[in-house]
Amino acid sequence: QIAGPCDALIRLGLGHLTLGHPLSELSGGEAQRLKLVPFIGKSKVGRSLLIFDEPSTGLHLHDVRRLIAVFLDLKSKGHTILCIEHNQEIILASDWIIDLGPEGGSAGGELVLAGKPQDFLLKKHAKKSFTAQHLQDYKSLSKKKLSSSRQKNGRGSTEPTLSIKGAREHNLKNIDIAIPHDKIVALTGVSGSGKSTIAKDIVYAEGQRRYLDCLSPYARQFIRNLSKPNIDEIHQVRPTICIHQHTFKPGKLSTIGTMSEVYNFLRLLFAKVGQQYCPTHPQSRVDALSSTEIAGKIAEFGSRQVRLLAPIIKGKKGHHKAVFTRARSHEIAEVRVDGIVAAVHKFEEGLERHKVHNIDFVWGKFEPERVPSHLLKDAVEEVFAMSGGTVVVLVGKDEFVFSRARACPECGQGFFKPDPEDLSFHSKRGQCVKCSGSGVTKANKTCPTCHGSGLNEVGRNIRLGEHNIFELASLRSSEAHSYLQKYQWTPAQEIVAAPILRECNKRLETLAALKLDYLPLSRPCDTLSTGELQRLRLAAAMGTPLSGSMYIFDEPTSGLHPCDNHRVLAQLQNVQSAGNSVVLIEHDESSIAASDHVIELGPGGGAEGGLVTFHGKTKDYLAVCKTRTIEWPEKLIGGTTSEQLMIKDGHFRNIEKLNLSIPLQRMVTIAGVSGAGKSSLVNGIIRNTVEPLKKAVNTDWKSELATIQSTIPIDRVMIVDQSPVGKNSRSTPASYLGVWDHVRTLFAQSVEAKARGWKSGFFSYNSGDGRCPECKGLGEIKLEMNFLADARVTCEFCDGLRFGEQALSVTYLGKTIADVLRMTFEQAKSTFSAHPKLRKILHNACELGLGYLTMGQSSTTLSGGECQRIKLVSELSSKSTSHTLYILDEPTRGLHQKDVALLLHVLRQLCAQGHSILLIEHDHDVLRHSDHVIELGPDAGEHGGQVIYQGTPEDLKKAKTPWGSIMKKS
Repeated sequence: QIAGPCDALIRLGLGHLTLGHPLSELSGGEAQRLKLVPFIGKSKVGRSLLIFDEPSTGLHLHDVRRLIAVFLDLKSKGHTILCIEHNQEIILASDWIIDLGPEGGSAGGELVLAGKPQDFLLKKHAKKSFTAQHLQDYKSLSKKKLSSSRQKNGRGSTEPTLSIKGAREHNLKNIDIAIPHDKIVALTGVSGSGKSTIAKDIVYAEGQRRYLDCLSPYARQFIRNLSKPNIDEIHQVRPTICIHQHTFKPGKLSTIGTMSEVYNFLRLLFAKVGQQYCPTHPQSRVDALSSTEIAGKIAEFGSRQVRLLAPIIKGKKGHHKAVFTRARSHEIAEVRVDGIVAAVHKFEEGLERHKVHNIDFVWGKFEPERVPSHLLKDAVEEVFAMSGGTVVVLVGKDEFVFSRARACPECGQGFFKPDPEDLSFHSKRGQCVKCSGSGVTKANKTCPTCHGSGLNEVGRNIRLGEHNIFELASLRSSEAHSYLQKYQWTPAQEIVAAPILRECNKRLETLAALKLDYLPLSRPCDTLSTGELQRLRLAAAMGTPLSGSMYIFDEPTSGLHPCDNHRVLAQLQNVQSAGNSVVLIEHDESSIAASDHVIELGPGGGAEGGLVTFHGKTKDYLAVCKTRTIEWPEKLIGGTTSEQLMIKDGHFRNIEKLNLSIPLQRMVTIAGVSGAGKSSLVNGIIRNTVEPLKKAVNTDWKSELATIQSTIPIDRVMIVDQSPVGKNSRSTPASYLGVWDHVRTLFAQSVEAKARGWKSGFFSYNSGDGRCPECKGLGEIKLEMNFLADARVTCEFCDGLRFGEQALSVTYLGKTIADVLRMTFEQAKSTFSAHPKLRKILHNACELGLGYLTMGQSSTTLSGGECQRIKLVSELSSKSTSHTLYILDEPTRGLHQKDVALLLHVLRQLCAQGHSILLIEHDHDVLRHSDHVIELGPDAGEHGGQVIYQGTPEDLKKAKTPWGSIMKKS
């Protein structure tokens, strides 16, 4: 009696249901199949006509075939089955098919064809019946799939690939590319060759476009920039995730914990299983308090008038109409909404839906001394019933919270249920009022109120064992991880904590794998070295990898010491092993060697690029690279110099009592593992001591970090970093380098312009009268997308040319002002070759490998490396002869080996002019071609900060240091 129906359920594909499953929660298909149970396994039910309306709805093909088997069994018992169906498998398994049509609605209702399935497969019926045509296509497709499957299982098997055909985006020259799935693929080539165009502008953009296409029609109405890349075809696109190479500085409140997301889960952990303590009595655990005790506390207010409030909504968005309806049903006359007490009827229309609100019911207003204790207790219990156990007492402007579940046993102060927001220094609810969550005062001293935690008194007094959240985050991440693993959880706590700890552990393990576990989670991100910050960003992206996706990494090993590369590469392999495809935009040889497949773009940048110069296995690419030669610059004659920059008693972060001499008027490279103290030395001690006095010619500087002396005057300190050039999106390479001013003058000197009285200002796209009046010279219109990122579309008025018809009527050598903006530096160099000032700037830009950039390209589209080289072009083109100390932090980031050679040629020119170059670098080639190398170490964090080598690159090979062993092998 029991096994029979259960067997029937299994045969119907309902074996996954529990016997106690509510019928109301069954899907339509499940409910329909459930009705078949009485007919299965019983031969004496009688002959019945069973009518089904699309029984295959919601079924997998495997389950459809099981259903067909059940139908055949019922037919054998004498039942007749009539199905309304579209599923090809069920139609073809039928004994008789009736096809109605030929169309729907008024164009239907006729018998088109009736017969056996074999009749519907005859070609003569295909034109007459849509169903016959569809069944014939289905049978044909099934045969092709079977044939294809046999080929794949045999010698003709092919790997899944992302196929791109006819790519013409940007500088790509109608190329076809196949990117193997489930592999690590390296995209390489010189700057501007088209690597990012393929990875970001085609693959990533198409993945995003297809995702956005899946959004609801309501969401899609706000998106107008879903344009397809300029390609003929693209197939096998998986969901794409792009980890960009960020050059912007992290926010002031950003920490290792917040960026890695570990702190978010710690907040949740502390809020759910942490123990709350009273801020006034830190040793007193918050515990339950009876309504009688709370009524006694309220009675202490005596003759003072109090309002009794029931907190209903705390920090939630919505119009909350139902809340005000509930208030009226409880005969509540007043409510407090977002701190303001008002009559309930004023909120009949509800509140602003997308704003966070707080709502309290005002139970009543009275003087406690006039209310008997038993009535006061009843009032407290009524408020508890409305609020869920919390009462707020408003006395004038003062507010007191009492809680049935959470109150201090000594003073009776009540507390709301802990929320993750109470532990967030980003949130107004959780941050310290004095320092606004930063943990420091305006004088950059530790906040005396929150002691550096950035949290208010509630958040600081929620503890897990002996630590509050700030104390736990202040431990090294390895120590915090160990503390959480060893913590003795109660059975009730473990149930809640287990899923949170799983997420925490994944991210902490990733930090450890990338050798960041020596850093505390509370460490601000803006104090990290470039290498540490790069690894942290990767840890955030790879902490919990998805599956079946395509990850695109833009130079993941950029800013890392070779010793750290293998850790990142190991994590990339983990991402790939999880069932993902990995695409690297890379120049680093060790990263390329770790890939399975290489695609090289080139042969040059800009117009000279856009072609596939290599496509194949990594071992074949590395063999090709060995045959290539690069012209490196020669060192200055006389590698040593008597001029020195001497640092005495330097101390900053992990550097203590440092005494060091750095050669001047030479190219000096500061090397060392990530976190060894390179940035602390250069950007901390030297920059913060010398740069503040850079306007005065000086040889002696003193600060709280160090005493620095120079044997020759340093007239200027120039920080050539990777921060964006220009002040806003209107800035372009041409305007930053001063080229555009010369170009505008040339157009103003033309016959047409002079005849109309147009000066150079007329040709300005920022403020001139000649610019397009619609887009104000931007060439595009910004569209606000409400809940999505703003979109930019080409201005229809000027078609993206940025200027009006009058300005476009003036030409120079047959080129309009808009044509010049669209020129690359390489094209502009030949166009303006007759003008020495322009020729010099444009020549320097091309010499640094920037010839592919367009004159009018927005500065916001430039990479960090491009920004850095544009600043070098500006320096090379200036007439300054004063001694300048140039500080460059990883100038080779984003550069191919050929571009590195071009950069070194330029740096050599600056040295030859008598300037001093100080580099922070991890690149082998830069170290080999430096005049002097200073290596810090031996390890990271507190184990670093020492000079472990100082001398020539040649002697570095003999040193027993991390870089010494690497240089010895290379």
